[in-house]
Amino acid sequence: MVIPLIFIRNSSIKIIMYHLTGMGHILYDIRSYVEEFPKPDKSVKIIGKIKYSVGGSATNVVCNISKMGAKTNLIGKIGFDDNGRYILNSLKELNVNTDSIIISKEGSSGISIIIINKMGEPVIVEMLGVNEPLLESDIDYKPIDRSKHIHFSGTTTKTLERISEYVKKQGKSLSFDPGRAISSFGFNRLKNIFKNSDILFINRKECSSILGLDVVHFEKAFDLLTKKLPDKTIVIKGGKMDTMVYDKGKKFSASTIPVKIVDTIGAGDAFCAGWIYSFIKGNDSEESARFANACGALKVIKEGASGLPFKKDIMKFYEKNKDRIRIKELK
Repeated sequence: MVIPLIFIRNSSIKIIMYHLTGMGHILYDIRSYVEEFPKPDKSVKIIGKIKYSVGGSATNVVCNISKMGAKTNLIGKIGFDDNGRYILNSLKELNVNTDSIIISKEGSSGISIIIINKMGEPVIVEMLGVNEPLLESDIDYKPIDRSKHIHFSGTTTKTLERISEYVKKQGKSLSFDPGRAISSFGFNRLKNIFKNSDILFINRKECSSILGLDVVHFEKAFDLLTKKLPDKTIVIKGGKMDTMVYDKGKKFSASTIPVKIVDTIGAGDAFCAGWIYSFIKGNDSEESARFANACGALKVIKEGASGLPFKKDIMKFYEKNKDRIRIKELK
């Protein structure tokens, strides 16, 4: 059943508020696990069964935060097809509000075909389908008005820019994870979205790409980006490497938690979910970095792009491992 944004009880109107509204791609993920990737004109056997789940960066963040007990809403587009039906049912099972999702009859739901090897490394082929373009006319503003925090991932940049201006005027906090493709557009094309964002989530390659530099010059790129965005929080997702954070003049790193890797797909989104959840609760950047790194580590020992467990298990893992995460101040 679709949860209404407004419902009437005893002649009074109750407005549902959201901790988070996410906006970005919504995908139908098809996952296969293999010992090693096939070589050209060769085949490999799938371990176990082919598996299915929802995906897309913003979708993963919303699903993971919903598992933590937050009220969430998702904005995006799916097709009027079986895959779209599966996506809606999966989101509703996680108590994600789906009223803002456009169901388009003009094309197919986006699909991501993922092969994961024994090292947990993915190879991904995507068909975005109706996800692109996401037009300003597709956006439902009501849940944005009723959300504490908004999170964007890489999608139609013109729409991101216009909606980020609206979010800024409404006094809401906003985080942005552009991803590889959008980061390659460069700083000048993205600067208005950055200006309206409070938190920028990128990795080392994306940071370098935004400044038009090779990843070997990451430290120079990071330094340049902090100078261009001095009043923002810039979070460099590290994977196995330390997380690096610039928070309005302060720089520090946060170490990761060594774990046995099963599946790295969605690890960065689990990290973002952990940071946003901590941020919404009012924690500072150091505590948010610790919790985000714990969520990223917990995700890679689980299958699926939105594979974080529910809040009880997340908090148990965090309490057990948080002291292993070392914070180091950087110059």
